[in-house]
Amino acid sequence: MKKLRTRNLKLIQARLSIGTSNSCDTWACAASIASALGIHGGPTVIESNDLTDLALIARKRHLIYSGHMPLTEDRITSRYSISAYSAGEVTVNQTAYRQSLILSPHSIHYPWPVASIEDLDQSCLQIVLDMNPYVVLLGTGEQQQFPEARIMALFGQRGIGLEVMNHGALCRTFNILVAEDRDVVAAIILG
Repeated sequence: MKKLRTRNLKLIQARLSIGTSNSCDTWACAASIASALGIHGGPTVIESNDLTDLALIARKRHLIYSGHMPLTEDRITSRYSISAYSAGEVTVNQTAYRQSLILSPHSIHYPWPVASIEDLDQSCLQIVLDMNPYVVLLGTGEQQQFPEARIMALFGQRGIGLEVMNHGALCRTFNILVAEDRDVVAAIILG
């Protein structure tokens, strides 16, 4: 286990384990998340059982250094989080899904009738648009593939952010945003 450097914090024990066969290695995941959350500085080992724990730890430490000390414990209010992924499969709350799905912190729509990025149109995206989230994470498989401009415009016209990413990035980002109680929807294409 490599050490993740943070500003003179006490030792935190946890272990990262999102993913199965095609996940990034633990250090790359931890470093990427820590960097995105603004953690820099002195020595700490972070080993976490899931990304949600790491996100909460990082968020609490950031609050301490910004002069704000939380007086209440963070409580995750979502019903769904992603626990693993591999090529052609995403595991949500210990249930493996092998067909495309739409996932929010409080609902899951399965199966979603989309097998590839070319299948995207307004009718299949209407369920996502009706949810009116702050941001939609579109998972396009092992490689990031952008949809046609008209599809991206559907979200822009409604003021909904659209982030297109590969499945690994989507899984990590979804769990972090859920831990922060953000209004997020993941549209995951499994073909």
